[in-house]
Amino acid sequence: MNQLMGLSGKQKDYPWQARARGMAAHLVLVLTISTALNLMRAPTLCSSICNRWMTA
Repeated sequence: MNQLMGLSGKQKDYPWQARARGMAAHLVLVLTISTALNLMRAPTLCSSICNRWMTA
């Protein structure tokens, strides 16, 4: 997309190390966001204990 808009050079203009570094950075970003969302979605220890106590 950036190449089509003239905001970057062609892929051949960049060494493979730069593309690999960009891919690694994106993978770390995806894993971080996925982990954060899973942690926010997971029930907390306190809520599970409180739910068991209130239903007993």
